[in-house]
Amino acid sequence: MVALGFAGGSVEVGVKLQQEGMLGLFSEYTIIPKHALIKLPKSISLEEATFIDPLSCIIKAMEDSKLSEQDQVVVIGCGPMGLLAIQTAKIKGAEKIIAIEPIEERRILASQFGANYTINPDEEDVVSRVIELTDYGADVIIVSTGGLSQAKNVDLAIKMAAKGGRINIFAGAYPKRDISVDPNMIHYKELVITGTFGYTVRHNYIALELIEKRNIDVLSIRRPILPFEELEYGFKIYGKPPALKVGLTIA
Repeated sequence: MVALGFAGGSVEVGVKLQQEGMLGLFSEYTIIPKHALIKLPKSISLEEATFIDPLSCIIKAMEDSKLSEQDQVVVIGCGPMGLLAIQTAKIKGAEKIIAIEPIEERRILASQFGANYTINPDEEDVVSRVIELTDYGADVIIVSTGGLSQAKNVDLAIKMAAKGGRINIFAGAYPKRDISVDPNMIHYKELVITGTFGYTVRHNYIALELIEKRNIDVLSIRRPILPFEELEYGFKIYGKPPALKVGLTIA
């Protein structure tokens, strides 16, 4: 994968991009190849357009999970990506959406965005509660939490999945944590475990259409909104409640 400001870990590719003037997007100027451009309709704002990238990732995750109508879906983690996942699952016709999130404000947003039920993992046994709400377990589980809690949440996903369930490990985890899985759980439950990273241009256009038609509320996830001079502060609070997708304004 090669992207502006990110050369897929290859120093050689990174140097070549710099030599051709394709710098990271915090540069004052950069060159973008014509084939990498998408023309935006005048009906959407630049602020809305910034969500084409994250929404494209979620759309691909739903495809990788083969989410369809009548599926019972669990989203673990209701940060900005989890909230986009809830809205996308609703659009795709999920029969039931369950959000797992310890922070009350995010659980409220999850309900507003389409979750039928929310679970506080600090107060309830999430596996037994999901099985109770679905009767047989979840058809699709999106693990949208990274970091230290991801390994535990993958384990929970395997336990709460229905027979034939699809588990998508959406978020990366740093620092890395190993998971210990009973292979019999995967074998006898016939589970499919996938990961999603990135997207294609096709997903960009799907995301653009959803945003343009206002089928997905992206601006409510853009919080807080800071002046560019507070960029460093924005990095510090990103990923920490109550922040979601931190917005920057440039005068």
